[in-house]
Amino acid sequence: MFPPHFEAELAQLDRLSLSQLQKIAKGKLPAVKQRKLDRLLLKNSEASLTAKELTELDEVHLEANFLMLKKAEALALLKSKGHDLPISEIAD
Repeated sequence: MFPPHFEAELAQLDRLSLSQLQKIAKGKLPAVKQRKLDRLLLKNSEASLTAKELTELDEVHLEANFLMLKKAEALALLKSKGHDLPISEIAD
């Protein structure tokens, strides 16, 4: 599902400090990429994507999904160590 380097990155999360895990848990897709994703999703819903845009959508969507997976794993690790984050700190 994810490229091998993504899986390797996930496997390293349990070695990070609490502050590093908190930073990941609070992370967001960069604004430029979020706008690109929003624009491409809108065009996709209108069935007007070019082949190039479809490839771009796949790439940005994969990155966004991986970020969500990393955030979830970081939150699970923090919780297992007794460090919950308030929802206000991780929600958009």
